[in-house]
Amino acid sequence: MQITLFGYVIFVLIMVSLIKNTRERIFDLTIFLIPFFYTTAIILPFASIKPFQLSGALLVFIYLFDQLRRLVSSPKEYAFTKTDLLAIGFLAILGLSLFMPSIFSNSVKVIPEGSMEYDSIYFAIPLKFSSGHITQLLYPSFGVFLFMSISSAIHSHERLKKVVDILLIVLVLLFIFIVFFHFCNLTGRQDLLGSVFAFFIADSERGLFVNDIHAIGSIIRSFTFVGEPGYTALFYIMMLGLIIGTRYGGYKNGYHKMKIQYLIPIILISILLLASTTGYLGVFTWIIAFLVTLKLRVGSEINYFTDKQILVIAGVVFATFGVVFMIIVNIVGIDLIAFFIEHISKIGGEYGSGASRLSAIKYTFNEVFMKAPILGVGYGSHKTSALFFTLLANVGIVGLTMFLWLNIFIFRRAWKAMVFTRTPDLAQITFAIITSYLSMMPLLLFVKSLVSILFGWYWLLLAMLEACYRLYKKEGISHSS
Repeated sequence: MQITLFGYVIFVLIMVSLIKNTRERIFDLTIFLIPFFYTTAIILPFASIKPFQLSGALLVFIYLFDQLRRLVSSPKEYAFTKTDLLAIGFLAILGLSLFMPSIFSNSVKVIPEGSMEYDSIYFAIPLKFSSGHITQLLYPSFGVFLFMSISSAIHSHERLKKVVDILLIVLVLLFIFIVFFHFCNLTGRQDLLGSVFAFFIADSERGLFVNDIHAIGSIIRSFTFVGEPGYTALFYIMMLGLIIGTRYGGYKNGYHKMKIQYLIPIILISILLLASTTGYLGVFTWIIAFLVTLKLRVGSEINYFTDKQILVIAGVVFATFGVVFMIIVNIVGIDLIAFFIEHISKIGGEYGSGASRLSAIKYTFNEVFMKAPILGVGYGSHKTSALFFTLLANVGIVGLTMFLWLNIFIFRRAWKAMVFTRTPDLAQITFAIITSYLSMMPLLLFVKSLVSILFGWYWLLLAMLEACYRLYKKEGISHSS
């Protein structure tokens, strides 16, 4: 077992949180640490423990203790929410799928975790059950209970706003690090960069982050504490939805953070410096998500500016920063058109990550899913670059349907909160969260891998959506009383 220096810092922060105002501090610490899922606190023989998992485990313990106390004090009145039952049902299907490797062990070959899929070479091995299946199941299990804990802990509008405030702090810190990353690479100070990573990451993992072999034009792709460039870009797309939604959602007397629009250039510059296709694609998914969310709120009882007014305001702001973005692109010498043409051409070729991912998806559908379409080949058995196809192969139609049902159910509840709430603050922030959610989900389902259910920010976003609905329901109780 190895504990990183950052891990010791987290232990100290947790101890301080336990001494004073435990619930508040543990909650805040967990929210702050969730985006940094490529940092490490503890290295165990079978897995690495992330910092947010340490504080999150305490948050889950507090939640379970509260639920047990409610059950003991009022057993007849205690009941799970529909959302919690759906989430637990999803976990039950994941657990049930672990019987599948024994059934299909002689007839299916799978792409294991750690294969060279992203380097245009992947290898398939015979399916068999191992202890790794249990380890893989622990991640979404923890995620589900983290979702329950966070959504339960967000019991007021102020707490929901505080979550946004904490994420904004992470956004600024991450931007500072990206600038530092490029400074070290441009000045030849990779040793300094390595020393910083050594504080947050175990020795065995450090080589992935301190390298300069991936570049676009004169820009070296930024590896950060949030992860490789694509994962870091996903976080920025999520924050773009929150920032634009809270600033330009258009609700009169709604939740408006002053000067928050000045964070938009930080996001755009960061996405540029990350040099990630996911980030560039994410800007377009955000635009579509923003337009869709505008249409979804038709019928709201809260006064808001017309869609035309909002689009003009947001368009002017975005166009201004877009011009600045393109100026920077020209200065650093990136040909974006050539960049995208090159990436698209790789998909139809034999080499490159695009061709590899497409090949793996074809193999997944034809050689894995078609042989075990109902419950899949067992959660944790097979890996592709897309969550949709990974779930389809591992837990079959049943598991994928339950996952989509859980998401649609929570999304519909949040939509109700946005449209029918009488509180402008809640309407505004729900609008922002829905925009952020719609921006990320296409990328999580069809571009990125299991990052969404392995780590915490997908569950955080889902918990924020659920919290919006619960706060809306509280309004009805308060008005009726």
